[in-house]
Amino acid sequence: MSLIVDALRRAQDGASRRLPPLAGARSPLPGLAMSRRRSGRARTIGLLAAAVVVVAGAWLGRGYLLPTRTAARAPAPLAPPLLVVDAVPLPAAVPTPPPAADAPVPEAETPAVAARPRGRRAPAPPPVVPPLLPSAAAAPSRPAVAPAPVVEIRVDRTKLAEDSMAAGIVSQRRGDLADAIEQYRQGIAVDPRNAGLHNNLGIALRQSGRLDEAVQSFEMALQIDAKYEKALNNLGVSRYQQGQYAAAIDLFKQAIRVNPANAESHVNLGVIYLPAGRFDDALSEFQEALRYDPRSAEANYNLALLWERRGDQDRARPYYERFVELAGSQHADLAARVKERLQQFDRRR
Repeated sequence: MSLIVDALRRAQDGASRRLPPLAGARSPLPGLAMSRRRSGRARTIGLLAAAVVVVAGAWLGRGYLLPTRTAARAPAPLAPPLLVVDAVPLPAAVPTPPPAADAPVPEAETPAVAARPRGRRAPAPPPVVPPLLPSAAAAPSRPAVAPAPVVEIRVDRTKLAEDSMAAGIVSQRRGDLADAIEQYRQGIAVDPRNAGLHNNLGIALRQSGRLDEAVQSFEMALQIDAKYEKALNNLGVSRYQQGQYAAAIDLFKQAIRVNPANAESHVNLGVIYLPAGRFDDALSEFQEALRYDPRSAEANYNLALLWERRGDQDRARPYYERFVELAGSQHADLAARVKERLQQFDRRR
């Protein structure tokens, strides 16, 4: 404040020294006119000086002129929180639950074939007993042949389902989703109660943008096996993508009850808590996910994002660095942006 007052005084003194005398003034009160002019110029100079001081103070406050150690605002996030979404289906078929006790036994898929059992000889014909009184008209008797047993050949439904599963996975990994969907449906036609085929069909349908059909496949898998945690997690992700957050939370919690060490569902549950502002709950879920799966790239990224939103870059840094190590090809673009963010952290220090 004293600096401002001194500046105003110096401005007034300088103005009074620079003002020329009013020669030939006709005013009846030359002294009064002179004082009014001086006061007006002094007021203008004072306002200009005050404006300069205000602008300089604003620049100082923002740290443009002098370095500041105040905490910077958290920058915009690199990407939304990462869900754990199954992009590649299961490598093997899920065992088909046994049929109910009252379920009808399927008939043979191929017609019965007559075959002679191996390791046995046909029974010898009964001995021919000659008649007591031979007759010329008597015809010689033929040996009796035992009928061959009928063997039913049944198709191994489980094997056909596994073959369809393997073919679908190969097609899906090379990006041929249409063929993968067809393979999974062929397997389901052979073995309708194979929960793994329904789950993998749902994954392929969701990747094709057919979210409603994918939901139906995941629900069918859960009708077969209500504790199928993969299907619970996949259905929860689909409900989240449909905007049904309450249903998604319930499904992720079910998957965690089935298997508390299910890191995927812990991560996804934490992701839903973040937009709702439940940072402590989200932090707990991400930490649980890392406890069961320290190599979860999604959990590391989400933890870094959470700490950065709270303005703690020192805690965010190690999780960002760990994410870069684990990102792989699935998150390669995001990993490159995270590297740039880490460089920004270094420049702000």
